[in-house]
Amino acid sequence: MQGSPLPGGLGGVPPDLNYFSGWAGGKEEHCFLGVILHLAMRIVLDTSVLIAALTKPDGAAGRIVRAWRAGDIEVVSSAATLREAELIAGARWVERIADRDAARELLRDLRERSVRVRPRRIRDLSLKDEGDLRLVEAAVAGSADFLITADREVLRARGYGACEFVTPAEFWRRWRGAPSP
Repeated sequence: MQGSPLPGGLGGVPPDLNYFSGWAGGKEEHCFLGVILHLAMRIVLDTSVLIAALTKPDGAAGRIVRAWRAGDIEVVSSAATLREAELIAGARWVERIADRDAARELLRDLRERSVRVRPRRIRDLSLKDEGDLRLVEAAVAGSADFLITADREVLRARGYGACEFVTPAEFWRRWRGAPSP
């Protein structure tokens, strides 16, 4: 784990034992007085990424979904983003290009394992697709680090607040490239 301690000490304890933060195995770690807290990276997945994960499980989108299911990443969702995922990934046309059981399992995992948020409306970002705005709103409400999408219009915006908009391949390169112990 790499990082830097806060200056100063607490009650005779050396400064480097008071507080330490950095990255280990793709997770943010904070150590305070010897207690280590693991904070997983938070992301929002566009439905285009969910479909890519179903159709190309060995691609970047598939690897991201596996990392989430393994607990290495947290996925943020809202009622609106789940509804869109169910409409798209649960559609009959998806059965022609992906395994129906895999799609159902993915949707179940999204409902049961994602970090659910209640976002507020964003009015100062102009996107044509209301569904894309709902993704950004969920990302902001859930303090997501990244919104992962293949949507060109969203990608052109590059981000909103502290959340960056990236492709699955870009996210995977950056996340896997995080410093490790």
